[in-house]
Amino acid sequence: MMKKLLLLSMCCLLGSFSMAQRAVNGTVTDLAGDALIGVSVTVKEKPTVGVLTDVTGKYTLSVPAEGKTLVFSYTGYTSQEVLIANQSTVNVELEESLTSLNEVVVVGYGSQKKGDITAAISSVSSDELERSTVTSVE
Repeated sequence: MMKKLLLLSMCCLLGSFSMAQRAVNGTVTDLAGDALIGVSVTVKEKPTVGVLTDVTGKYTLSVPAEGKTLVFSYTGYTSQEVLIANQSTVNVELEESLTSLNEVVVVGYGSQKKGDITAAISSVSSDELERSTVTSVE
């Protein structure tokens, strides 16, 4: 009976080592050093494991043993993959990507590509906004 109990204990202990997780944390900023809020940080090998950065651009993620790469993605920025190796702190600077926002229209119930919309829409360019006269603070 004692041998069975010892064998069972060893199996449980070895099983917990194989499912070991480790904490990885860091900060995500843009190239100017400003914190990015709400950046998606996921484990490439297990995409269901992930977090969002907080209001200071910081994140903490429990990475499973098979996790070797973190994927950082944020609307309007180029996604970045980072090998974590044995690091416990991974800080990332994301670069703006103006092409990723090409012809995206935001609507009240989500967003769609401009070509997929069947309703009438209009666009306002940044030049038109700069030339407009501001009549009130609102």
